[in-house]
Amino acid sequence: MLAAMNTPSFSMPNSSAPDPEQDDSLRARLCRFLPCPLLQEYGLPILIALAVTSIGMVLFYTGVGSVAPVASGSLARLTMYPIHPVFNPNAESDPNTPGPGMPGAPLDQDQVIVLGQVQVKNISKAPLAIFDLSAQLTLPQEQQSSSGASPTDIDRLFQGFPDLAPMRMQPLLRRQVIPPGQTAEGLVAFHYPITQQQWQQRRKFQITVSFDNGPSLVLHTP
Repeated sequence: MLAAMNTPSFSMPNSSAPDPEQDDSLRARLCRFLPCPLLQEYGLPILIALAVTSIGMVLFYTGVGSVAPVASGSLARLTMYPIHPVFNPNAESDPNTPGPGMPGAPLDQDQVIVLGQVQVKNISKAPLAIFDLSAQLTLPQEQQSSSGASPTDIDRLFQGFPDLAPMRMQPLLRRQVIPPGQTAEGLVAFHYPITQQQWQQRRKFQITVSFDNGPSLVLHTP
């Protein structure tokens, strides 16, 4: 019993007490990036700001903060019509004679007319107005952009080339308003000063429908 009473007491270490060496190590690592006096005075706000910034970057790169789409769509049909220039002796004397392609195109240059039947559905909760129509063609060595032809130019195109009659339909219009949940369908036409062979060697062709509000709709084609 006396031996038990004389046994030296042993106290368990307090796990809640801070470890000076560990604290100094953390402070040393932070001082590599921030001045130590600034860290001592504003340590907690700086750490909170760094944490918020890191979370924001994660959300940005994972797409959580991306804008929701306002439309979906599809390309029901795509037709390429090659135009090879043919000498027309009346082209200069008769201004009403249609040229070999889209208005304003050179008379002695190969051209490609691309016609697409586009469907656009408004998946938002507000009316959607079409702002512009365009298309981008990616060739092995370059990219070419084309603005969608106007309804007047499309009419002239069908007058000059009766072979295109099977593709004729109501054009998709700029400023056309699509009610929520409804679908608009129409013809779009684009012009490129290239040969048929160049078109066949394309890497990508995409049609872009942009709106007054919300992200654009991009339709990728084979």
